[in-house]
Amino acid sequence: MSNNDHLIELSSMFRTFLKGVSQEWNKHGYSMNQTQFRVLYMLHKHGPQNVSQLACCLTLTSAAITGATDYLLSGGYVEKTRDEDDRRVVTISLSDKGEKLVKEFLENQREVIEAHFKVLSEEDIQHLKRIFGILNAELEKI
Repeated sequence: MSNNDHLIELSSMFRTFLKGVSQEWNKHGYSMNQTQFRVLYMLHKHGPQNVSQLACCLTLTSAAITGATDYLLSGGYVEKTRDEDDRRVVTISLSDKGEKLVKEFLENQREVIEAHFKVLSEEDIQHLKRIFGILNAELEKI
């Protein structure tokens, strides 16, 4: 098997894994999609951000972030504030309701995540973290 064949197989296996994780998400009946939750999580982890910062961190378009934050705003999960000096700049922050949801979700997801990775040794998990760190760093260069 050539190196290219191995990479295609690896890519397919990774997509299958992500599809399984996505299906698990859908089984829990969350009121938002994964992109919307990722926005909440980034705000939880990094504090208030503007649309372009979120788009960069999540590797999404500004339009996708705007759509996600509009939904989150309507649900009361985030708040938007305009910069006093430049009204075009909008900062998005987590509301108390959003913070509570993230904390609840993280508690519930711990079990799901552990179920996905319990078959791996600690050493394998460390290898995955190292490998994905390298791949993500390369993506940032593109």
